[in-house]
Amino acid sequence: MARITVVLDEIINLSGNSVKGEPRPAKAAALCELGGASGVAIQVSDGDITPRYERIVKSVKEVLGIPLALIVPGEAKIIEKVIDLAPDMAVLCDYKPTGEDYIARLQVSNIIVALTIAPEIDRVKSAAKMKADYVVLDTTSYCVEKNLSLKVDILNRISKVSALAERLSMGTIVFGPVTIMDLQKLSKIEQIEEFFVGHEVISKAILYGLGKAITELKSEIVI
Repeated sequence: MARITVVLDEIINLSGNSVKGEPRPAKAAALCELGGASGVAIQVSDGDITPRYERIVKSVKEVLGIPLALIVPGEAKIIEKVIDLAPDMAVLCDYKPTGEDYIARLQVSNIIVALTIAPEIDRVKSAAKMKADYVVLDTTSYCVEKNLSLKVDILNRISKVSALAERLSMGTIVFGPVTIMDLQKLSKIEQIEEFFVGHEVISKAILYGLGKAITELKSEIVI
């Protein structure tokens, strides 16, 4: 069964659970774990790992018994901070094609490295040359497409690049605004190992509670 990792940012922002303006993501992370999530992720949206983000990551690590991923820009100034924070996985966005050195430094520090890419053959081959452990497929184009024929075409492309990633010794993760229906379709691609989800968990959590929302999402994954 594919794993579900919850991107905490939306949960933190919508929870209203803060003290003096500081969010308390540790509680959200703990609820995700209790709800059966395979992992949690924190996305750095300020362009750098600020002291605020460092506090968030450290507070989450203190309570978390499941893997933590940091989604960060692939920049030198951030790589060193990621190494110091020591998450289980670093997901690099906006990285340069010459980022092999960043990847090697993270891997030597026992941090799994994933590269965010569009679902394109050339991008998968490039990630393999850089010796990434995973590719994270941005499936936004699939999720927002309204034309059924075009949606099927994109799904087939996602299937092909996932198969190629496996042949090139990389795992595949899906990241995007996936709905339950999207999840049902994408989970039939056997090479997809993990889903990074956010807003779909939020919408259900408002109605049913976080734990039940994650359990329901997991039930949609094809075994």
